Amino acid sequence: MQTIALLLAGSLLTAPEDKPNIPDYFDGNGKSHQPKIALCNLNGEDVNGPFKTCRYDCGESLTIGVRLVCPFVLRDRRRR
Repeated sequence: MQTIALLLAGSLLTAPEDKPNIPDYFDGNGKSHQPKIALCNLNGEDVNGPFKTCRYDCGESLTIGVRLVCPFVLRDRRRR
């Protein structure tokens, strides 16, 4: 229990510049004033046994378990 408390205290005392920067995916103040990411829309689902394939309009596809719901997909606009 003391070890956990020491680890938590150490992580709180770490200087902010030691932590990695989180990229600004939405680029609100950038030159383009357009989001760097796009939301892909679900086009269809195919069920094959215990698996479901989710197809999106941006060309992405995911294979997940049949009981799961197809997730939202965000795609980097620079990667086309």
